[in-house]
Amino acid sequence: MNPITPIVEPPPLVFVVDDDVALAESYADTLSAYTFRTEVITRWHGLQDALMDVRPHAILLDQHLHGVDTVARLDQLRASTDAAILMVAANRDVSDRVLALERGADDFLVKPVSGRELVARTRAALRRQVQTIGGGTRCRINDQPPHLLHPDGRQVLLQPPEAVLLEALLGSPGRPVTSDVIAELLDAQAIGSTPGKAVARLQRKLQAAGMPWAVNGVARHGYVLVRVQE
Repeated sequence: MNPITPIVEPPPLVFVVDDDVALAESYADTLSAYTFRTEVITRWHGLQDALMDVRPHAILLDQHLHGVDTVARLDQLRASTDAAILMVAANRDVSDRVLALERGADDFLVKPVSGRELVARTRAALRRQVQTIGGGTRCRINDQPPHLLHPDGRQVLLQPPEAVLLEALLGSPGRPVTSDVIAELLDAQAIGSTPGKAVARLQRKLQAAGMPWAVNGVARHGYVLVRVQE
């Protein structure tokens, strides 16, 4: 059996940007419970300063920050970061959502945002980005249809349960994801499957495609993605 090396990269970092401190901390607590790292920022200039020092994986951005219309500043923000940008607003106006997406936002959430939706939409935005899986090997999870793409051209077609599972594992590098968390994510997207079945199917597909990754079970803790030496 080939030896394996656990992934040791830190979890994705999300900037939670909202001038309502209590709400921002609530979002941050929810994301932290699902293994994201978070940093709360309450002002537009604070976001600009933070981006000079740190590269987040995603930015959860309120539409209004102390009078600043952040939709109007999305061009500026997109020029300074390649992070996934998820706008959050109380405004249900479709034109605002369209404008935000046209100016560089990756998603648009309407308040109130449930914890399950927040986690699922954040993971979905990150899934569309390039991910690194141990050892410097880069892969991409693409949509339509969902598939895992290796840099050398190998790919694995993914059914929705497998895509959700792999997305969760990528979002928790080096740390097991519990069956309960996986079940909640599957349930949040109305996907009829169990964590065990999703793990078994993904494992078989990775092995059949000769991918250098595997899903390991960790007793009483859940599942973790590992790199298999080729």
